[in-house]
Amino acid sequence: MKLKITEIGIRYQEDVIFTLKSIREFAKSAGLSQYNITKFVTAISEVCRNVLLHQNGGILELNIITAKKKQYLEAIIRDFGRDEFDFSEVLENVAGPDGKDGLGLEGSQKLVEYVDIEKSDEGTVITLRKILPEGGQVVDSHTISSWEKHIEKEINFSPLQDLKRKNQKLQEAYETIKNNEKSLAAANAKLQAMVIQMEEKNEELRNFAHVVSHDLKSPLNVVFTAGEMINSFYKDDLTEETAEMFDMILRAGKNMKKLINDYLDYATSSAHEDVQEEIDLNELTKEVIELISSPKKVEFKVEDLPSVSYDKVAMQQVLTNLITNGIKYCDKELVKINISAEENAKGVIVKIADNGPGIDKQYHEDIFNLYRTVGKKLNSVEKGTGLGLPLVKKIAQRNRGKVWLESEIGKGSTFFFLVWK
Repeated sequence: MKLKITEIGIRYQEDVIFTLKSIREFAKSAGLSQYNITKFVTAISEVCRNVLLHQNGGILELNIITAKKKQYLEAIIRDFGRDEFDFSEVLENVAGPDGKDGLGLEGSQKLVEYVDIEKSDEGTVITLRKILPEGGQVVDSHTISSWEKHIEKEINFSPLQDLKRKNQKLQEAYETIKNNEKSLAAANAKLQAMVIQMEEKNEELRNFAHVVSHDLKSPLNVVFTAGEMINSFYKDDLTEETAEMFDMILRAGKNMKKLINDYLDYATSSAHEDVQEEIDLNELTKEVIELISSPKKVEFKVEDLPSVSYDKVAMQQVLTNLITNGIKYCDKELVKINISAEENAKGVIVKIADNGPGIDKQYHEDIFNLYRTVGKKLNSVEKGTGLGLPLVKKIAQRNRGKVWLESEIGKGSTFFFLVWK
């Protein structure tokens, strides 16, 4: 079993001095005698000297090893493996930077109970072990933790060591940032691929909606036109029952055409890219009213409306749907539509009120969901497709806006559409 005590970088002669001082303190805490501490530190000193001389530095790792009920103090020195050199020289007496002869690794291994040398293309790993005295304190992780706290106070750290510790923390922070940047780059690439895929799907949806709309409208227009021609040319020759059947066909064709247009508007609304521009609501409302065709008698009251910054196509869809809804579901002979607006700190609230039958409060949220209609099934009230109000809600959400209503049975309805400033 191995318990790691510490790890120290060896780059300069100052690092060796600091390392040996640290090992002395740890060896003393482990219960080694002064004589054995000197032998162990001397052996490590020789290895570190050769690491500096030949390999431009390395890393020393200090551990406690437990094997066969015995414990050892272990030092593992890994060099950086930068330079090529004759490895046999390291095993002999080699002159150090100060010109004095050293023991070499061959002499060092006589000072400890265990030496192991591993050479590879990545560098050399040298392991030295010194047996701890029997009957002494059994070293565990808690013991090592207490050593670290004590030794940190005992050892006088040099300015170089303090700078190295700070640099190490900066390096660790840099590596963390680097790894995070790699993860972020990978996530961004994945997100970008998903965006491209989503854009392609949206384009497919737009194309599909237009193709389906065209394919459905073509035969429907033929049926609708043929029905109108027969009803016009042979109206006097048709029996009352046959004429009524042709009227049913024409009404169904008209409703089908409206349904296709509503489906197309709803299906393509999410893919529509809003372009903000200054819109005069007075002019736009006038244009919308002129385009609305209804067999009912309608009285419009339009108050002075402000200008807003919004997508013109989207605002036109909102006004068209809210106004036609008020006309479509009204149960009065004279339909009254009042269009007004108010400004507050949030923005502009467009109001469209009608004199229809009103909507029960329990349906106020439900009518903005797909295919929800609450119009009475009476001949005087036209049935809708259930797509108009969901489209208005989608436009509002797309622009961080909001749509809601206030209504009571028998008192008409007022729809509110918020345009943020």
